[in-house]
Amino acid sequence: MVTPSLAELLNQARAWAESDPEPETARQLRDWIDAANERSLRECFDLPLEFGTAGIRGVVGPGPGQMNLAVIRRVTKAFADHLAENGPADKPVVVAGDARLDSARFVAETTAVLLAAGRSVLQFIEPVPTPTLAFAVLEYQAAAGIMVTASHNPPEYNGYKVYGHNAIQIVNPVDTQVAERMKSLPSARDIRVMRVAQSVPSNCEVIGTECIERYEASVLKSRPKPLEYPLRIAYTPLHGVGWAPVQSLFRKAGYGDLQPVPTQVKPDGQFPTVNFPNPEELGTLNQGIRFATDIGAQLLLANDPDADRLAMALPDDLGQWHALTGNQLGIVLMDYLLDRARQSTSVFRPLVITTLVSTPMADVLARAFNARIERTLTGFKWLWTAALELLKDKELFLTMAWEEALGYSTHPAVRDKDGVAAALVAADWAAACHAAGVLPWARLGQLYRQHGAWASRQHNVYKPGASGVKEIREALQRLSHQPPSEVDGLRVVEFEDYRNNLTLRPIWRGNSDLFILHLADQSRVLVRPSGTEPKLKVYVDVSAEIASSADPFEVLQTADGRADRIGRQLVKWMGL
Repeated sequence: MVTPSLAELLNQARAWAESDPEPETARQLRDWIDAANERSLRECFDLPLEFGTAGIRGVVGPGPGQMNLAVIRRVTKAFADHLAENGPADKPVVVAGDARLDSARFVAETTAVLLAAGRSVLQFIEPVPTPTLAFAVLEYQAAAGIMVTASHNPPEYNGYKVYGHNAIQIVNPVDTQVAERMKSLPSARDIRVMRVAQSVPSNCEVIGTECIERYEASVLKSRPKPLEYPLRIAYTPLHGVGWAPVQSLFRKAGYGDLQPVPTQVKPDGQFPTVNFPNPEELGTLNQGIRFATDIGAQLLLANDPDADRLAMALPDDLGQWHALTGNQLGIVLMDYLLDRARQSTSVFRPLVITTLVSTPMADVLARAFNARIERTLTGFKWLWTAALELLKDKELFLTMAWEEALGYSTHPAVRDKDGVAAALVAADWAAACHAAGVLPWARLGQLYRQHGAWASRQHNVYKPGASGVKEIREALQRLSHQPPSEVDGLRVVEFEDYRNNLTLRPIWRGNSDLFILHLADQSRVLVRPSGTEPKLKVYVDVSAEIASSADPFEVLQTADGRADRIGRQLVKWMGL
């Protein structure tokens, strides 16, 4: 892409400001134009928002490179035109949003564009979790679903997820076709909108509590029979929308001692008690762990702000708390669900689907249960695209789909990650451990002894802004064209470039900026840019042999140090 000159950039900015339906963002652009503020303008225009791992997502602000009403109008109109040509015409679109600062007005704008385009709309008025929207698309047999959310991103972000009629987030070629339609649209000010006044029009229906009740019934119906144990559970929604649905579901499931973290229980788009509302980030669960310790809880569960991710922390036998990684939580849930499936009378073979960047231990565990395991690109749109195709084999049933970024799908009525339903499965697993006389943290150690262990370390290299994105792209080009022959003194025995050999792979492992380096000691390094944030992600997996007399967690700590060193060396080699 050719970078425009300052004169061309100023002309683009003037045209956008003239067509911007939002006075505040138009004023901000004009201030930058008057000051010839090239840096700020390039952040808005050099890299327009694109569909990534989970829809489009960006900082709220002016221009095509940030989230605003003009972008909402344009992407919604483009998607409405796509639906008009590709149908079904008589089905509604479900629209919802989370509790972020701008979600309510972005939801209203989305609905207004859809109504003006002749689409009927089913709308959640109150903020809801992302999995609730995904459930509603399937439940109401809708033509599509749109969720306004930025998931776990900082408060200045918002985003826009699109689900197809199959209740899965759209993939190529649909997202590409929508993006192409946006290029030929008139200015945002010229796109028609139909406001929902106090009297809701006949083609806009509000979704009420009955949808939530049916969601809960679906989760409870698919729940493996639990082993009852009176757990005390601490819970935090991290200022998001998780508390109400989790409290209701857990009460119906029989968990009467669920205690929310008082300072984090109410939705608040400023996320005042955390630096970053992502439960993967170091320190995000600190308040929750302190609260869990104070009340004598046996586990801490946490959802991110739109409640599609799940995190868990557990105490060891000395009372020291440990936040599980996404891989660790995936392994214990996978083991629990596969074991419960084996105890059932089902004659079907279990199917587990996870991503290429999830721990290699998943393959070992799947073999132990004679389950089929399939790997996909990152993102639940690929996990569930694979699931629908593979389940055409009527001898398979889906036990679980998951990814290491704290995403878990544990029941079939939500074709996306679901932190609410997964929280119930996690509680059931912990209850089963206690009922068997084993601390949940110790159970993880047992799994390492039984199946071997992998230390997994992730390095995130943040490079904000258009210049940062360019820097990441250049580093990936260097890696693609001339990969290193060794890392940390270990020979690279195989290098996989997922930009190539497309015909040899299914669609869920298609073209992607993903690179895998296989090292001589069976360690591996995976490199990819984030699809939702301005950062490069480097994943390192190192196997660890555990002697019968060894503490598995001490062995893993040593292996984790090696994984950390390998990751740092590769990042340095890439010039980042």
